[in-house]
Amino acid sequence: MQPNVPHVDVIVAEAKARDAGIAAVIATDIVGTIVYWNDHAVELYGWPSHEAIGRNVLDVTPTYTSAEEAARIMEQLRRGESWTGEFIAQRRDGERIMTHVTDLPVIAGTDVVGVVGVSRAERRGGPRTA
Repeated sequence: MQPNVPHVDVIVAEAKARDAGIAAVIATDIVGTIVYWNDHAVELYGWPSHEAIGRNVLDVTPTYTSAEEAARIMEQLRRGESWTGEFIAQRRDGERIMTHVTDLPVIAGTDVVGVVGVSRAERRGGPRTA
């Protein structure tokens, strides 16, 4: 069940368009409420989709990024620009993982209404596999 989020259909459609089945795809509204969580996100972060959807992404996938860096990334996304980089994130079981993330703004009309994040874990010896 989807949370009551403005433009949720637009955000989910963009997430599905980016879901090639090879990476975690998470979509949120502009304030961070999760509206889409694919099977690879379940595997990577350890949260079942029914528990992740409707929660804030920072509560489900906390990162070890400074507040300043997070604010800079969000400002870039609000301007309609994508962002790519690495985060140390935390799985549900507490394990810290290095993730390579691409965040893409979702635009409806002239407004950024959400974010689609595509992520993969990096491990010694190469990327984490499914």
